[in-house]
Amino acid sequence: MKVFLILCIMFFMGYTKDLAYTKNHIHAFLPNNNDLTIDLGLELMNDTLDVLNIKEREFGNATNLDSLGDMKGLDLGLGYAFGDDYYLHVRYNQKQLEYSGATLINHELDVYLRHQLYQNSRSAFALDFGYVTNIADDTYINDLSTINESIKKIQNIKGLSPEDELKITSNVSPFFPTSVATLESTKTISGATTTNRAALYLQPYIAIKDTKDESFYLRAILSKKTKDALYDIYLGYKYTKIKYTLDSSLAYEDSLVQALIDSPITITENRNDGMLFAGVEMVQDYDWVFFELSYRYNYMLRNSELQETNSNHIVESNVIFPVTNKFALYLGGKIMTNQFNGEVPYLYTEYSQSSFDHMYGYANTGILLRY
Repeated sequence: MKVFLILCIMFFMGYTKDLAYTKNHIHAFLPNNNDLTIDLGLELMNDTLDVLNIKEREFGNATNLDSLGDMKGLDLGLGYAFGDDYYLHVRYNQKQLEYSGATLINHELDVYLRHQLYQNSRSAFALDFGYVTNIADDTYINDLSTINESIKKIQNIKGLSPEDELKITSNVSPFFPTSVATLESTKTISGATTTNRAALYLQPYIAIKDTKDESFYLRAILSKKTKDALYDIYLGYKYTKIKYTLDSSLAYEDSLVQALIDSPITITENRNDGMLFAGVEMVQDYDWVFFELSYRYNYMLRNSELQETNSNHIVESNVIFPVTNKFALYLGGKIMTNQFNGEVPYLYTEYSQSSFDHMYGYANTGILLRY
């Protein structure tokens, strides 16, 4: 028991001010050699935390789904400094985002190796070589308005005549009492409109399947330090490969005649994106707390089909409460002009980009451990 108490006292005693020991890790100054860093955090967005009314302003009039835009996440980071001028950082993040009546679950893994090329007492310069991937669990959307909107987008993008329209209704045909919904096909020729109807026996859905992105990035960091502040500026380039599949229950309805499914419903696509990014950060020491403020700008280099939103401005701030030299608490938040644009690349496709072209933000809190 005495040994345990001594170890606890040794762990929690003292407090060494080190501006590089904060939540954000984009600093050219490295932790001490052989230091291990552990970050555990939670992320959250809901109506209670939406103090800036972002959800109400961006999503409130678009849907009757009150949970749209809600998010909860888990963040885990592990870093290790070695060889005097190297730092390896691994981060896992999981987000559960409420999207059109379904829960989109994203798994992010970010790994980078930092090589410090120069340091003196006031400045430092480093390069990051990184890999990041986002992988989504298969997501099934059952909201009829969202399904019909998605089908319309597919028709428009695939070049189907705007006079031809597919629409799922909840009206069950009396001729098919065991069906669950009705598919209407409307065609207008020379001003005359005809509507065909077919029974649907599968619960209608639009699915997002086999979705992931993989990126390699290079980041250059320049840092300046004063007695009570640390300033960082960085810029970089990211190359991304994206794969996704859009699927629908309509593709598996055996009762449908071919005339009703001329437009492809199941789509698997691959694409490559580039992105330029830059940012600035400041960490200020106020004796008993650290205050972090950062700004990042993403500019996407995409193909011609994805020109709707090509930029994102991201601001993050955190207040860090050092309890000891090895343990700290933090509380803060992040806000962005275009929801996860450039951060989760697969979210932006020809069919979904307008769904995520919204201002967004969330709160975060957690602990920082240093050994």
